[in-house]
Amino acid sequence: MQSRQVRGVSYVGRYGIRIEWADGHDHGIYTFEFFRTLDASG
Repeated sequence: MQSRQVRGVSYVGRYGIRIEWADGHDHGIYTFEFFRTLDASG
């Protein structure tokens, strides 16, 4: 099983973040709107 540890996080404009994973993967932008959908309390 590969590690799911976060190595770094950087802002992308004012709308999201890019996560750099311990395995070197850093593709994709996670928007703040996306994270709001994961929060059950809204």
